[in-house]
Amino acid sequence: MKISIIIPVYNVEKYVGRCISSIMNQTCTSEVECIIIDDRTPDRSMTIVEKMVANYTGPIIFRIIYNEQNQGIAAVRNTGLKAAKGDYILYFDSDDYCEPDMLEKMYGKAIAEDADIVVSDYWETYKDKEIYYKQFVPESRVEALKSLLIGNLKGYSCNKLYRRKLFIENGIEYKEGINFGEDQLVAVYLFFY
Repeated sequence: MKISIIIPVYNVEKYVGRCISSIMNQTCTSEVECIIIDDRTPDRSMTIVEKMVANYTGPIIFRIIYNEQNQGIAAVRNTGLKAAKGDYILYFDSDDYCEPDMLEKMYGKAIAEDADIVVSDYWETYKDKEIYYKQFVPESRVEALKSLLIGNLKGYSCNKLYRRKLFIENGIEYKEGINFGEDQLVAVYLFFY
């Protein structure tokens, strides 16, 4: 398996369809799995997801995990990591979406460079505007960490493809109970290693 995409779902019925659709429409679909985790969402999010997955006929493998109780985003990210089989991990929040060639370009770069982490630029979308953010990753680990810590390089998960073994071999996981900025915290560990 090349890539595991992990998507937590909680209270996002307005956005989750666009998120899942952007995954289904990728140009890179071979050996890709998408793990969707229902964190006991109280709205119709999972009804939308289940219908989309049931109607999907492409090669991406979709798996749905249902939590017995709400655990929060950090715990859900760990659940997805434990279930993942891909060489690389991409964490998406269920209100994120991506360009159709995102997986193809990021995975291609990962293989070409034998990279542990691949970072893409990203957009932030608001009601009245969109802002494009260019991301630059310094060559040295120390400089990359500095850039991450001072905020020049954002710690968001949605624009990073991480080699799964970075998590496994270094015992890195999301700190359960920290459900805001949890991706920034883990990014520091991942960039360190």
